[in-house]
Amino acid sequence: MTAKADQAEADAKIKYQQELEELRAKRQELEGKIADLQNAGESAWEELKHGVESSWEVWKASFSKAKTAFEKGYQEGREEGQSKKRN
Repeated sequence: MTAKADQAEADAKIKYQQELEELRAKRQELEGKIADLQNAGESAWEELKHGVESSWEVWKASFSKAKTAFEKGYQEGREEGQSKKRN
């Protein structure tokens, strides 16, 4: 019986070691996936940031163009109004 108990204990140790190695492998795999997600997250963030900055620049340019056109139209309208008052 002692021999059987020793064998069972040895088998349990082997099984425990195998499970421990599988857990370590899964942990490493998970760490790799987390790193991939972090890198993808940073990449996605940078793309989003670039897109927002680009959109902001387009919006600012469009606003500036509209403002210039409005001011030009306003100035021309004032000049035209003053010209009509003189005539």
